Amino acid sequence: MKIFSIKKATPMSTGIIVTCDRYTTEDTTYDGIEDVSMTGRIKEIQTVVSPSKGCIERGVVEGALVALSYENYKKTKNVKKHDFGIDEEYNKQIYYEMPVMMYNGGEHMLVDLSDIELKIDEFEYVDFNPELIN
Repeated sequence: MKIFSIKKATPMSTGIIVTCDRYTTEDTTYDGIEDVSMTGRIKEIQTVVSPSKGCIERGVVEGALVALSYENYKKTKNVKKHDFGIDEEYNKQIYYEMPVMMYNGGEHMLVDLSDIELKIDEFEYVDFNPELIN
């Protein structure tokens, strides 16, 4: 079976193609305990691969790191609590429909400039301090 994979593209207007980096087991393991709820999820920080002209004018260029908001892709659906009884009770389940596509042999996303919360100009890696989240 063959799938459609774009080799090169330039988004229109304010579109941006970014990487679709996901959390690995190594990213989600601390002191030998893996947070399996995060493994495989899409990271908030991605790299710009192909910006539109409108994005380049605003300083978002190829190779830039960006922090994305996924609020525009948030969806809800009602899920039954159980299959028995006369009264049907529902819970709202939240999920995200991300614009993932195959681009240049890997997973990428086509997002909009409005999905970018900030462009990261400078950063460093520091040791994780668990006391910061308590």
